[in-house]
Amino acid sequence: MIWYPWLDQDYRRLVALLMKKKRCLSVLLYSNLGVGSELLVRALVRWIMCEKRRDIATCNQCENCKMVSSDIHPDFYKIDVLKKENSIKVEDIRKISEIVQNYTIYNSKRVVWIKEIRLLTKEARYCLIKILEDFSEKNTYFFLECHQILPYLSSLNSKCLHFSLKEPSDETVMKWINENHSFPEINVRIATRSHSGSPLKALNLLKKKNWDSRESFYFKFTKNIIHGNDLVGFLRELRKEDVFEKISLLMILLLDSIKYRKNAVFNCINQDKLDLIRYINKVVSTRTLLSMVESLEKFVRNLNVVSFTNLDLQIIIQTCNLRSCFI
Repeated sequence: MIWYPWLDQDYRRLVALLMKKKRCLSVLLYSNLGVGSELLVRALVRWIMCEKRRDIATCNQCENCKMVSSDIHPDFYKIDVLKKENSIKVEDIRKISEIVQNYTIYNSKRVVWIKEIRLLTKEARYCLIKILEDFSEKNTYFFLECHQILPYLSSLNSKCLHFSLKEPSDETVMKWINENHSFPEINVRIATRSHSGSPLKALNLLKKKNWDSRESFYFKFTKNIIHGNDLVGFLRELRKEDVFEKISLLMILLLDSIKYRKNAVFNCINQDKLDLIRYINKVVSTRTLLSMVESLEKFVRNLNVVSFTNLDLQIIIQTCNLRSCFI
């Protein structure tokens, strides 16, 4: 069974909370993307459902444990956004109300897991609040998951116990990667620092396909933006599905350039791109670098709300802004 060592402490703390409370809990989990929160929730569900648990340990042998591990337990309900959708609708939440009013199938407990509550529509959010109020004393546990603190979730926050998953240190992540995989040490360090606090995202970057994509992107940035050979080609590069990752790579490079200028070369993440960082420092001022980073941050914030047409326009604007800095 897969498990990540940095989840141990959070698992113990959450089980202690579950043991302490006499009634079922609604838990709002905050965590970084790529920290492994899904494994933690499943472990907690096994503990809740296990017929032969001992203290914080589950037997992993009883019927309930096996069904949870196989994702077929009839009293374990998951609500996740579909790939073709970008929201969790009120109809999805109303199904929960129907579920919690019925008797459990295998034992006296049930668990509802909503994987990304930021995607709840306004109507779905109000519906969920009502459910949490009406069924707070029922035999139902709620695990709600979110990767960022959002003001519009304040009314929902008040109905839940808050719990923030601990971010593993870069040293812990590098040790874990090196013990389980064989990647060059410099690559491991770059990936870990690029996705600090998100070990699974760091590991994903180290995969050959993604690492080669990183190399290709920086090459195309040098060729098409710094030297201005093919702006249209760079536009196509940003228009791909992994636009978030591409913008992140750009921001890391620009911030590295600022660090280099401040004589903090050892704090630069891209230790394999120091020649490129030196060149950027020669031709772009600190003020311009900061302005570029600020513009890219604003672009990222708008990515989830702009229409398809406006997204293309924003990418064109960002590309032209980047090119203008090197003319």
